[in-house]
Amino acid sequence: MEKILEVKEYDQITCNERYRNSSKYKFLEKKFYQELRAYIENVTRNSDSYVNQAFGKKFSGSREEEGKPFMLIHQESGVGEVIEARNFVGLIQLESGMKIQILPKIEFGTGADETREVLLKMLKEMKNFSGWKLSAAKLASGSTNLYDIFIDMYLQEAKLLVKRGLRSDYEKVEGNLKSYKGKLLVSRQLRENLVHQERFYVRYQKFTRNRAENRLIKTTLLRLKKAASREKQIQEIRNLLPVFEEIPVSSNIRNDFEKVRADQNSREYEQIIQWSKVFLEDESFACFSGNEKARSLLFPMEELYENYVACRLKKHRENTWKVFPQDGGHTLFDSPKRFQIRPDIVLRREDKCVILDTKWKLLEDNQWNNYGIKSADMYQMYAYSKRYKAQDIWLLYPMTEWMKKQEKIVYDSGVEDAGFPTRVHIFGVDVADINGSLDKLLTAIEAEKGA
Repeated sequence: MEKILEVKEYDQITCNERYRNSSKYKFLEKKFYQELRAYIENVTRNSDSYVNQAFGKKFSGSREEEGKPFMLIHQESGVGEVIEARNFVGLIQLESGMKIQILPKIEFGTGADETREVLLKMLKEMKNFSGWKLSAAKLASGSTNLYDIFIDMYLQEAKLLVKRGLRSDYEKVEGNLKSYKGKLLVSRQLRENLVHQERFYVRYQKFTRNRAENRLIKTTLLRLKKAASREKQIQEIRNLLPVFEEIPVSSNIRNDFEKVRADQNSREYEQIIQWSKVFLEDESFACFSGNEKARSLLFPMEELYENYVACRLKKHRENTWKVFPQDGGHTLFDSPKRFQIRPDIVLRREDKCVILDTKWKLLEDNQWNNYGIKSADMYQMYAYSKRYKAQDIWLLYPMTEWMKKQEKIVYDSGVEDAGFPTRVHIFGVDVADINGSLDKLLTAIEAEKGA
């Protein structure tokens, strides 16, 4: 039976037997707890940061979670030491085979299965995930972990590639041949064939499957063969490997990724190479680390949420605005130009501008406490408004039941403020019904004065 502990963001894990059946803490057997603790410490020693690289670069924003580890070890009064999950979702697989699966703190739809399904839809919209087919059948069982699903999707793509046929390329080869071909290497010819003048030491081009993309895929398959926990996956990998028999493994993974071509002849490799980057730990868009037996594949939830809203907004059929995610066109000061500001999403149409900013946080039903909205967030929105000359700012929080009954939450700075008013609108996004939410959002934006 698969050993798996399912937790949510910010859940706390303990090995204290008194909390085995606790609703507040997640219990993990002591031997697995110690193993998890050792893994966290090992990653901490070997990593200088825990940053998202979802868009091909290290996250360099000013968010409060930047630089924090994916899990914290600390003391909890009356409980003892606990391990606290942070804002990352995904899976940690320990050397013993024990898996810690971390799901979003906000449940989508009717339960854990639907939450997993929505989470994978969000992952699908990531730059390196787009185009991957997510099978609902793979999400039917609560015991199915994310890492297995990712392996399944990789193997699915590998099988499609093999069916279409691996691409070949010309490779430079040197050899001492009985017949002349290519270019004679004079110095080697004199050294090797002074006596055997019937031979030719030459350099020539050979049409072969030994190209960077195929080496990377073979290397990934061999790594997944060791990592896979299901016999069906291992067998599928065994069935694929004979196709790559004459292709060597990658001796320099980073160098091979740099050799990957982006042209019409290699377009079918695009998705599988992006996934190979994940599994081979090279420029991964997640915090993926570990040795052959212990590893983690984790994604920062704030980035997933922001990217999902932006991507779906771009694709929305009713959207007449141009969408600019992570727009970096302004600084807070002009002289000198310092302190760059970067809204999550900027909408533009003709001379109109609207700012959208996503916040992965559940608001509380308490207007006297400003619904739990942070003052710093409002200061930030005000700066966006003035520098972008945008009257309307929309803070997009995950939808809650009480927000569904709320008509409007708007903070208005007043018409005399710096030449135009700043209106900050609070809007709930139902991630499980993203298209319906975007319909309502765009309708609300259009209804505002000046939009």
